Amino acid sequence: MPPTEGGGAAAGGLATEHPAIRRTNRGVKVEAPEASMEAAVSFNEVADYVRRACPWCEGKYVTIRDDVIEIRDRTIYARAVVYILARRSKLTVSDAEYVASATHPHEVEAIADALMYRLHLCLGDAACERHIVNTFIKIVETYRGVLPY
Repeated sequence: MPPTEGGGAAAGGLATEHPAIRRTNRGVKVEAPEASMEAAVSFNEVADYVRRACPWCEGKYVTIRDDVIEIRDRTIYARAVVYILARRSKLTVSDAEYVASATHPHEVEAIADALMYRLHLCLGDAACERHIVNTFIKIVETYRGVLPY
């Protein structure tokens, strides 16, 4: 099974205006209107990160239920996507949190938006999606390498 799956509203995926992170059998699935991506990262780990990164947002901008995290804020969503990419790259939890939280908001938003746009352009081609996700994982790893400790 490929590590990513394209989709989005055009391919019969999520058709809501708010992105969501869903629990799957293998980890989580990031769903946005334009595309989706699966990663073998624990749903509870992602939910804990979102709670720690923005504790005042739960209820207003973030809704966390048993199997879904609905995010209504672009920056929080982007930070969660970067966290998932960092964990996919085998960075430690603390390094992944650091990359997702210490990177400027416009940079994490650009990474998340570009990732989802590029996945949308793959049109469901699993090899293309794997290549795109692996490329963005390298970008996140590079960010960790240049951020001060």
